[in-house]
Amino acid sequence: MYIEKKYLRSLEANLPISLNGKIIIPTVKVSDISETILRRSGIPESAKNGDSILPSVVGPKTRENSEGKEVIRRDLPKETLYRDHLWHYEQWHGRDRVEVEEIVSIPYERYPRDFVHPAALEITLFEDANGVQRIALPAVTVDFSSPDEILRSINLMLEIAGGCELLDISRNPVIVPVVRRLNWEILPRGEHPWIAVEKRLPIILKKNSENKRKIFETRFKTIEGYGPDYWAVGLGGFSGYLVAVFAKQNLAVLECAKYGNATYVLSKDWESISRLSKADILREELHEARLVHIQNWSDRLASLLHKLGAGLKQYLL
Repeated sequence: MYIEKKYLRSLEANLPISLNGKIIIPTVKVSDISETILRRSGIPESAKNGDSILPSVVGPKTRENSEGKEVIRRDLPKETLYRDHLWHYEQWHGRDRVEVEEIVSIPYERYPRDFVHPAALEITLFEDANGVQRIALPAVTVDFSSPDEILRSINLMLEIAGGCELLDISRNPVIVPVVRRLNWEILPRGEHPWIAVEKRLPIILKKNSENKRKIFETRFKTIEGYGPDYWAVGLGGFSGYLVAVFAKQNLAVLECAKYGNATYVLSKDWESISRLSKADILREELHEARLVHIQNWSDRLASLLHKLGAGLKQYLL
């Protein structure tokens, strides 16, 4: 069954009741979509059968799948948060007036938010039994009485590819090869790993204003000050993430160049974690801490890294 719509509001109006209880795979033939759409989804040109990636953000469904969402709690009293801002002013240095640039935290009030973790469904490239190359989301059971999961999968594929074919695995057995995740690119290791990061920053930060770019650059350089052994850059739905890896301490710091996101500190083996999905990382609580970008971020990061024994080049506060 092939669906070609922007999105589905309900199952009853779009799927036959005979599919209820069936296990289906939301998929699309690679030949049915353009090369531009395929690359935009996050699948690189070098991808092979079995390669899997968290889809890139191209709209609201992929954004929620990758980043989760916040539910505003208007039933609770407002809370005070802080928004970082780059402040320029002049001060005297001896006889000269010089311009100074400083990150300041500006307070504001808002209703509290409950964070809903992302489903983090990944797309996988594979060949079906007829040798047709496809991209697919994980298999899901059609349930008309509880349709949220299947609607989420179908709408996600519709947003990614503009169409969605539902393969009933009872009629179309599908053997998906061993999955190899492509969510991270390990940057070259060496004596000065930051050099490779600096070359990527213009691309990673290009969607931010000049003010936010400088704030993110400051955060990345603060993390670099602790002397990570190497860095990794996020791909697909992890685009915008940089990971500083402290190999001896089995410690990694995930920082995202998207305003409002948080810094994740992982205290497990990074090589193993990098092969997991985002949903697995959050569900299994593999992060030691989630540091929201509010006042005293650098202080809290310094305290946590010191506690976890990172080999500091400089103790930045």
